[in-house]
Amino acid sequence: MTGKRIYNLKISNIAFLVFLLVSTVANSGGTNAIKLDDLYIPNEYFLEAERPFWLRYIKNLRPASDVLFIIDAEELANNIESYQAYDDRYKADIYVIFEFLNKNELDDFLDPNTITYSDPWYGRGLYQNRIIEKDPESGFYKVSSQAGHGVFWLATKISPSAQKEMPKNPFDFLVASCVDGKAPLTQSGKITTCDLRFAHQNVLIDASIDGFNLIRAEAIKSFLVKKLIEWKK
Repeated sequence: MTGKRIYNLKISNIAFLVFLLVSTVANSGGTNAIKLDDLYIPNEYFLEAERPFWLRYIKNLRPASDVLFIIDAEELANNIESYQAYDDRYKADIYVIFEFLNKNELDDFLDPNTITYSDPWYGRGLYQNRIIEKDPESGFYKVSSQAGHGVFWLATKISPSAQKEMPKNPFDFLVASCVDGKAPLTQSGKITTCDLRFAHQNVLIDASIDGFNLIRAEAIKSFLVKKLIEWKK
């Protein structure tokens, strides 16, 4: 498909592709699917032809508890109101990881006291001299460290403040982590890629979306949960 953005995925996320090399291909109602825990995900959602052979030799990978797949931009546009499927020749597919968490992992992920959430909120650590701006495209706040300003930023629903207590649920304020980069297929030659992470029951859902669709973050999350439920057997 035109404009796929494998190169935009984080290196840490790319490693999860190795799971597919050792997954069992199952038959569900005559349709080939990858079985993961109690999920049967149709083969059409996987990057079969683009899986680098060398990924199987990466050492120290996590156990096979997660899987990466792609959702076509046109399917998203057909199910999410005003979803922008293209920017010139660039196609806004979404790359998704479903990761099954045990109770301790889930508690850690939702713990508001971890520095991932508390540092940008209170202006500590790398965010001691944070910069807070309004993103005109999405309407969210852009929170960045001085070192990462102009490239790396967090999208938040409300402006963080050291004078206020952080919400007990960090996702009441945190939307996504984003990075700005170049993209020759877009009209502007630039692209923002955002990592949208949230939990549904014991499943961590991690979606790589485009900045021009960040305004539709809640609708995208609802769609992904619907897919998760649909694929459960």
